[in-house]
Amino acid sequence: MRQRLAIIITVLVVLVILIGLNAASYVKVEQSPDSEESPDRSTFNSGATGTRALYDFLHEAGYQVARWREPPSALLNVNGPKPGTLVIVGRTLVRFTKSEREDVLRWVETGGRLVLVDRNPDPSLLPASDVWTVATQTPNYPSSELDPTNLEQMTAGVKPLTPSQPTAYARQVQTVLPSRFAAVIMVAPAKASPDKPKPGDHSSANSHSGSSGGSGEDSAGSAESPVIITVSDQPENSKLAGSPAPVVHFEGERGALLVDYPHGQGRIVVLSDPFIVANNGLSRADNLQLAINVVAGYGGLVAFDEFHQGHAAT
Repeated sequence: MRQRLAIIITVLVVLVILIGLNAASYVKVEQSPDSEESPDRSTFNSGATGTRALYDFLHEAGYQVARWREPPSALLNVNGPKPGTLVIVGRTLVRFTKSEREDVLRWVETGGRLVLVDRNPDPSLLPASDVWTVATQTPNYPSSELDPTNLEQMTAGVKPLTPSQPTAYARQVQTVLPSRFAAVIMVAPAKASPDKPKPGDHSSANSHSGSSGGSGEDSAGSAESPVIITVSDQPENSKLAGSPAPVVHFEGERGALLVDYPHGQGRIVVLSDPFIVANNGLSRADNLQLAINVVAGYGGLVAFDEFHQGHAAT
């Protein structure tokens, strides 16, 4: 009897010790809060900087959407419904490799739509369109102290924007409200060597020759400085179907917010502020409607890139 009692007491003591050791070694892992300085633009993220609200809305509204968790090469050899639009939002957790960029652009050339929603999109995913180049410039960067859920901090001093022209992206959109961290999209003529100008660059050459009354230094400087193309500045042929010139759909005082242009048989769309499609900005003004027009306005399967957001299928 005493032996059994001793065994029971020993077992109880061991259990108490194990419980104490487990409690002492337990470390609670706290999830870091959303930050505009290091945002998580995944459709799995329901926080302020995520895009789950847009994805869930599109899914519940009957749009064909999917979380794309395969490498870009699968776009060219997909078994089943082929995506018509690939959406890449923000600075991705996993960087694109050179071969992945080539696969994405090859897919666009075959008729796909690439939607880049970012303040600083990868320049390798923005190929030139004939004599035109597209790039972004961010005049204001968010700090670590910024609260992404605070609308006043996100949009201080920002005025709502109206459509620049009546295009499909402006359908049912009266105003949109970007954040104060929206980048400026710059559309400029590609540089050409003086002895061998690029085909179709006659208008640029004529404009410089027409202003030859100034010094040679002025003309050289104007040739290298970036040009922000507004709607009124666009040449007439940019409004024609099939024109290689990028089209500005929304622009503010500093420059363009939404631009698209052709690449092969497809198109590349650039929206320079993720706030418009993110959970913290989707409900502001007509941001939701603009997001629908940009992401899903052309039908087909819309694939949100989760492979580079750190949610690969493997």
